[in-house]
Amino acid sequence: MDNQELTQKLNQLSNENENLDSNQSSRVLLLIFDAIENFEYKYYKIAGCLYVIIVSAVLTFILTMRDKHFSTLPNLELIFISVLLMFCANFKMISQSNILPYIQENGLNWKVKHASLSLIIALVLLICSLKQNDKFVSVFFFVSVWPLNYVYENLRYKQALRKELLLPFCGIFIGAAFSTETLQKLASNPEVLQFNGIIYSIIGGLFLCYSADCFKKVDSENLFTITHVIGLMTIIFIPLFFPIEGLVQPGLKEWIFFVIVGVLLIVGLPIMIRTFAIETATITLAQLGWCFPFYIFFKFLFGLQIPSFGQLCGVGLQSLCSILIIKYLNKQENKTQKVLRKGQSETNKVVELQTLTQQA
Repeated sequence: MDNQELTQKLNQLSNENENLDSNQSSRVLLLIFDAIENFEYKYYKIAGCLYVIIVSAVLTFILTMRDKHFSTLPNLELIFISVLLMFCANFKMISQSNILPYIQENGLNWKVKHASLSLIIALVLLICSLKQNDKFVSVFFFVSVWPLNYVYENLRYKQALRKELLLPFCGIFIGAAFSTETLQKLASNPEVLQFNGIIYSIIGGLFLCYSADCFKKVDSENLFTITHVIGLMTIIFIPLFFPIEGLVQPGLKEWIFFVIVGVLLIVGLPIMIRTFAIETATITLAQLGWCFPFYIFFKFLFGLQIPSFGQLCGVGLQSLCSILIIKYLNKQENKTQKVLRKGQSETNKVVELQTLTQQA
């Protein structure tokens, strides 16, 4: 075998390997797309709420594992490295699946960038608040502005949203306000309630509301293209805020944790984007309250904290109200189904008339 034949065979093997990798990447994306489509077909009325519950459970599990095993790991470093790994894997999949890594329409492109930057700012401000106040104090004020989105959607989109959608927020407020740690710290040292931390939480909550509204307007784009843009924005801007917490040298255990979080983000982030697209921001933010009972449950499960009576009351109220919202949405008639049913009914009438005419 001469050098030319050997070179041709090597090139052929290389092309076969590239095609195999491309087929595997395409297969992964197709599986995710099919899973999302089948899930929404089966639970079309409450798919958005169920998405949020799934994401909330995964997110709070990650946070609990961080509290138990990686408490010294800076939040921003965790976000940056995990998103970087997710970004690389996502880029490889979309590039080998002929999916554009950018948004062609300029208007939608800017909306996604605004939404991504707002989400990053919201997370950074929440982290700044956590450095100054107790976590439940920060969460209380971070969530306190979310009900304003209810008023905004009523005025902007003329949506007749039920007032019951605000009830899950009450559960979060009660649970956070009557947290054992919060009450003990405030009783022993009232100065622990830092005004700057409160402002950070409130502004961060507003940025999250704005981000949710922006994502609502880009539902026509591919989920993994939007995920790519979010990952790129995160990689660019998060390092600017590293001085807030500093950095640590990660070991093998930390890198394993980064990889696990990155893998979860590959699926979790597109699902969350899809949730904002198919559900109102008010309902989505209300269902994000599931993070609170899941967090309390995982903290108790891993022996990190015994919930107080106030927390249990908050968890109970939030869970009950969220379940009632799901039950309410499940009873609502889906607009698409109405149109399809109406069209099917009219088609049946035409067929019946044609049959009667032929018989006559």
